[in-house]
Amino acid sequence: MSKDCIIDVKHCCMCDSSFDEFIVDDVGDDICPKCSSTSGERLFYGQLLEYLDDSPRLLYLKPSDCLESKLMGLDISYYAKNDLEHIDFDDDFFDVVIADRILDCVDNWSETLNQLNRVLVKGGVLLLRVNIDLELEHLVELDYISCDATLRKMFYGNGESLRCFGRDLISTLNDRGFDVFYANPDSQVDNICLKVELIKDPLFVCRKLNHYDNITLDKSFYDGLEAQLDDLKSENEHLNEVIDEIFSSNSWKLSAPIRDLRSKFR
Repeated sequence: MSKDCIIDVKHCCMCDSSFDEFIVDDVGDDICPKCSSTSGERLFYGQLLEYLDDSPRLLYLKPSDCLESKLMGLDISYYAKNDLEHIDFDDDFFDVVIADRILDCVDNWSETLNQLNRVLVKGGVLLLRVNIDLELEHLVELDYISCDATLRKMFYGNGESLRCFGRDLISTLNDRGFDVFYANPDSQVDNICLKVELIKDPLFVCRKLNHYDNITLDKSFYDGLEAQLDDLKSENEHLNEVIDEIFSSNSWKLSAPIRDLRSKFR
């Protein structure tokens, strides 16, 4: 078959429909002609399918209409939350949390991230998307830009965002107790399971670690243990020499119980 005969079919994982083309909206996003889902909603839902088998307890922060409608029809324990500054749920409560553009717009994104970690069960998953520029090494958050919508659009690429994250977000997530995977946008382009085209900001899949999972020990720690072990071996050898000397010089005075004890030392 020649390349001219290959048809580029667009598939919507939310309504399981295929089309020759999506509808392009005013901001250039691909909208499903049937269910009106956005590319971002399809991105989240396509990844979310992996976690729906066990009827998870799911929290969706600041939900969008189309994805929320889809989730409410599933066999899951669904919770929605619009008050982003007060995530007042119990510790270790949710199996999955969806946070789409949440860390962009809250005043204290660091505390919000801590709260998301707190409400997730050990091994739970945070599906996270933020305003990020992968060419930036570090977060950009300047007061004189964040207070003006025009400047936010100009410098952050999004008029609603109070900041633009850089590549160091991944190390930040690691430090907060998350194992981040599927963070490479190139891998998302090639993932046929999602069946959507990559949009600007990648989806980060973050698994909450058990406390002991996140412990890292450097080489100096192991070197210190080896040095202590060598010292103990030397002390033990010296002690054995002393014991041998005592037993040898006074062996004729040793009673049977003591000789038996000596054999146990050996």
